Amino acid sequence: MALKACHECGHQVSTEATKCPNCGARLKEDLLSVLSSSRKKGEPINWPLRIAIGVGLVLFFLALYVMNGSRW
Repeated sequence: MALKACHECGHQVSTEATKCPNCGARLKEDLLSVLSSSRKKGEPINWPLRIAIGVGLVLFFLALYVMNGSRW
């Protein structure tokens, strides 16, 4: 078990803790740990869904651009 400093009070807290026992502040997680824990090991990435969401966002912003009369 490793320790890190709380970002609010500086108290040493376990890296596995979700709240600081000293001040109660929610501990921040780094982006890499959040992304790596969101998908189970060996689980395939749903590429068609990601591509569809990307294309949908592009079309949405293109429609906004056209509806605003290209004033951006």
